[in-house]
Amino acid sequence: MPTIISRGAASARGFGLFNKGYAGPTSVYYLLIGGGGGGSAGGGGGGGLVNTTGSVIGGGTYSVTVGGGGTGATYVYSNAGNGNTSSFITSAVGGGGGAAVNGVGSSGGSGGGAGGTNPAVNPPNAGGAGSQGNAGGNSGYPGSSPYAGGGGGGAGGGGANVFAATGGGAGGAGAANAWPSAPAGNYSGGGGGGSRYYFDTGAGGSGGGGHGSSTTASYGDPFYPNAQPGTTNKGGGGGGTGLASNYYPGVGSGGSGGSGIVVIQYQDTFAAVTSYTGSPSIYTSGGWRFYVFTSSGSLTF
Repeated sequence: MPTIISRGAASARGFGLFNKGYAGPTSVYYLLIGGGGGGSAGGGGGGGLVNTTGSVIGGGTYSVTVGGGGTGATYVYSNAGNGNTSSFITSAVGGGGGAAVNGVGSSGGSGGGAGGTNPAVNPPNAGGAGSQGNAGGNSGYPGSSPYAGGGGGGAGGGGANVFAATGGGAGGAGAANAWPSAPAGNYSGGGGGGSRYYFDTGAGGSGGGGHGSSTTASYGDPFYPNAQPGTTNKGGGGGGTGLASNYYPGVGSGGSGGSGIVVIQYQDTFAAVTSYTGSPSIYTSGGWRFYVFTSSGSLTF
């Protein structure tokens, strides 16, 4: 919730909505991306995505929080950490962490992928649910690769389930910022690729998902000795890990989730904010004024 500070007397006239001298906006568009979940045997879920508008008050100070990514697991039998929440007026939840071997994915903005199992289980291990995105992929279906984890969910699509002997599930795709003249690029969180115990792993989802690690190349895929982290300031989920490093040197921890981002914009016919904290990138483009936060701060209108 915003922190509102009156600059005038304790009456409505002290705020911008009634202050004839206030030249700033009374509503803004904003994009929130939560931090991505870390990877374990399953891939991490992408951070939640929120595209919405909100009212602001002249003289009001509004805090901005950019959520960090979740920690990748150092061992395939431990769960990865969830990503952290990003906020401005409202909140975007962090992505769910990837599950350990034989585990279910954590819920989050988008859900973490399920951990693989051997032999198959009925019902399969479930990926985590997504409250502001999509679910992580399931694992453990009959005929699937041993210990292959499900892909983490992304803002634009669910993590891939593991049905066949082709390695870990791919991370779910991200989604683009929907607002007018928005900064170029895909700011939503893609889920990290799920790991496989022995061989190849799932690809990271578009929008910042990390690729999982593997112990060797197989099925024509390249060797990924280390799980890739989610992309910084895109809220991507971390890639799932192969065997722990004490089993096979060179195959280490699951990827950490990528940090989130907060983008606030309004038409440039309105005045700039009166002050800010933190280090936002501030510019105008296409008739819009932008404040892009890659770390936490505040805006005073």
